[in-house]
Amino acid sequence: MHFIISYLILIGLLIYLGNYLGKISGGGRVRYAVNLVAAGVVTLIISLLLGQLT
Repeated sequence: MHFIISYLILIGLLIYLGNYLGKISGGGRVRYAVNLVAAGVVTLIISLLLGQLT
């Protein structure tokens, strides 16, 4: 349960960071947020797969 809550907090922070980066760069805020959340999901999947190997 704590694992899920920590990833929900992480996703929230990634969305916030994506909005901030989009704002200061003049680019699309949604694009940055989606890219950062996608990177977080890929990291989660890799972490889970590596956890299965040990």
